[in-house]
This record gives sequence, structure tokens and C-alpha cells, in this order.
Amino acid sequence: MNGLYINTSDDLFIKMHPFFDALGETADSYNWLVSEAGPWDAIFSKCSIITESFDGETYHFIEGSALRKAIADNRIQVMNWGMFCAFPKEKEIKDILDAGFPKADFNSELWTNPVRMQNELSVIEIAALEGTKIQIKSESEEVLAKISGCYKNAYDLEKYNESVMRKEAPKAKKSTSSGAGFFSRLFGGK
Repeated sequence: MNGLYINTSDDLFIKMHPFFDALGETADSYNWLVSEAGPWDAIFSKCSIITESFDGETYHFIEGSALRKAIADNRIQVMNWGMFCAFPKEKEIKDILDAGFPKADFNSELWTNPVRMQNELSVIEIAALEGTKIQIKSESEEVLAKISGCYKNAYDLEKYNESVMRKEAPKAKKSTSSGAGFFSRLFGGK
């Protein structure tokens, strides 16, 4: 599994059209599950094959060319949070949902190694995070090359994760004191 981390804070916010412009017709060859779309829900529901709710979260199942058109037609729209997952067209939505519902918000799994797809059936996953961060995962080097060609600050996701992973906290030293509490030792109490 391969992935990219991109910080878009220089642009102040995430716009999705550059990613789908870079993917081009590659995006058209898949159906996409889009979740946590927020303000985009009204836009995506107009072009979805299916708009439903799963575990309280609205999702849209959209054919690739329809998704690309919706994003191109709404270039001004920004994305604070959201998941875009590409699936081979022969995959049924029931099987996709059974394999796991991808989420961006409050998902610490995004920042762990080894890098892996949230949904084992997806072939591309794009996570928009906190309004300025993007993660792109794909087994296809060609897909990642298309994206990194547009974003010179694209960084290997596994290396990024390693740089931000919390190191194990040092273990507390055993106390060699007489057993009295801190305040007792400080103020002379028993």
C-alpha cells in the first residue's frame, strides 16, 4: 500500500477539483463512496446512484464521471472533512458497506502504519481532513504520480506517519522515598 500526505494550508483550505482534475478519466472508471461530505451533501445527492445513511452518517454512491462533473461544476466549494473511496464498478454497495465504512473525522487509524485502506475493497481513498490536509492512498503508483505531479509538497504518507507517531512515554521511575506523599514531604506532615 502506498499513500501521500498533502498539506494545503498555503491555499488556506481544501478544494477537491485539483485532485479529480489530476485523476482525470481514471476517476471515471470507478464508482465512488463519498461520506462526511457536509455542505456537499446537497450537491452529491443530485448525482448519486444511491444516497442513504449508514450508522447515522449520510453517504453517496456516485458513478465516477458524475462525481467529477459535480466537483468541476462546484470548483468554489471547499471541503473541511470527507472521504472519497473508489471501487470497481462491479462491486455492490452492500458488499462495500460490509467491508467497512470509511471515515475521516476522529479516525486515528488514518495516522498509523502500515498504511492501509479503510475499506479492503477500495482501490483509491482520498481523505480530506481539518480543512487543510489530504491523504491519498492507492496501490497504483500511477495514481499517486498523477497527484504528486500537481502537488510538489506531497509527502510519502508512511514517512509522515512515522514522523508524527507518538513515541512510547518513558516509564515512571520507582520512588525511593519513605512512602510519604508529595505534600507530606514538602510541608513536613506525616
